[in-house]
Amino acid sequence: MANEFTSHALNPSGQDKCKQVEVLFDMLLGALKDIPLTVDRSPPPTGNPFDGDPRLKNIGGREQALVVTKLQEAKMWATRAVALDPENWAVGPNLGAK
Repeated sequence: MANEFTSHALNPSGQDKCKQVEVLFDMLLGALKDIPLTVDRSPPPTGNPFDGDPRLKNIGGREQALVVTKLQEAKMWATRAVALDPENWAVGPNLGAK
């Protein structure tokens, strides 16, 4: 089976790299949560009813959820990159990793 589809136990170095990835993504998410990602959609002084559409009031919540989702995806790909590097395997690449 191709290595891309098998599981690889990580050696201590690989585990440390994955922990570093987790810590960095956690720090990034923490910093981003300090920034208000909501949008004020209150009606503007012009009185144009389309500018103050109440359905758009909490549009920032959607964007914030997407930020979290994309960071989760990026963390997954970073962890996968560590796991696919034979240097980080607990068992050598040609020794029947399971």
